[in-house]
Amino acid sequence: MILIADTETTGLKADAKLVELGYSEITADLDILEQFESLIDPECHINFGASATNHILDEHVQNSPTAEELFDIVLKDRDFSDVTLICHNLVFDIRFLSPYMNVTKKICTLRLAKRFYPNAESHKLMGLAYELKLPLPEGSAHRAGYDVAVTFELLKRLMLDTGHSLQDFIEILNTPQRINTIPFGKHSGAKLSELPASYIAWLLKQETLDQDLRWSLEELAN
Repeated sequence: MILIADTETTGLKADAKLVELGYSEITADLDILEQFESLIDPECHINFGASATNHILDEHVQNSPTAEELFDIVLKDRDFSDVTLICHNLVFDIRFLSPYMNVTKKICTLRLAKRFYPNAESHKLMGLAYELKLPLPEGSAHRAGYDVAVTFELLKRLMLDTGHSLQDFIEILNTPQRINTIPFGKHSGAKLSELPASYIAWLLKQETLDQDLRWSLEELAN
């Protein structure tokens, strides 16, 4: 099963919970087999900072299934035993999806965009959508189904521009890309070799750290 997926959550901390899931099941040739979207009751308060982005409030999810109910009841006939998961910033979404599906292959369109569009003004999903003039669906950005549709358009554009297949992308992403400068934060633009050891140690503790940056920092530390 090949899934393009997106999650919305109660926040960004380690104890965050799912509040929405969207996915499109596709073939290797990018034919869409199924589209799915559902709000999820996280059984806790949705951080207002998260609501400011996705506009999902506690009252919107009070009659929705919990994550366990969604996968055990609503999606019980789906076979998630062998999933190729495609997300924009996969390192974030996989935290919330791996308890419910066996992810055997991974494609992160954020990492691909950084490799193949290194000079893009922004590598955020909507930044790329506007810069690449991707077709945009109806609906609201930062909702799961909408972001899945935009990720699908980005994936199509990446395949068109590079001539690569999904399997090619999997193999490409299995080879880390060396990052030489820090792209964000108070040390933005500084060489990794010039970063304070305490800052490197802090970065490596962040679960959502870019995989290529993590590899480059670990190589430096060794």
